[in-house]
Amino acid sequence: EIVARIVPFARPPYYANSDDQSLLNDAIVSAVLRNRTFLGSTARYEGRNKYNPAGPDWASQPEAQAHKEQLRAMWKLQKRSSVVCPWAGAVGPSSRASYVRLPIRGGDAVALAPRSLFAHLPYSAGNAITHLTAARGFAAKVATLRKMA
Repeated sequence: EIVARIVPFARPPYYANSDDQSLLNDAIVSAVLRNRTFLGSTARYEGRNKYNPAGPDWASQPEAQAHKEQLRAMWKLQKRSSVVCPWAGAVGPSSRASYVRLPIRGGDAVALAPRSLFAHLPYSAGNAITHLTAARGFAAKVATLRKMA
């Protein structure tokens, strides 16, 4: 409902100029809370920002508070774990990698883990899902994917 209020000329289905990271964040929040949300990407990025200076102030919208509450609820469900990474050197405290698990349906979870957990794997499209947030801009993302192919 907020997108129609912030952008009066917008019609469903809504599209936002948000980036892939904010959309992924909304997908994770939606999966963990089992309630679809677009507050962190579509709605938030239609508020006032450097690219949309005429937009309404996001922080003053009731949905901004709802988004904060969604994030708090999601993080309350987190479970912290760690695992020994034999490839990280001598087995000991420094060879442990910590990660966060956020539960989703059916006993599955989304894990937020450091790269060290996957550093032993060959980096290719055939054996891992690659998230390209480090490559800034569309052209850089395409170039990174081409290097992997």
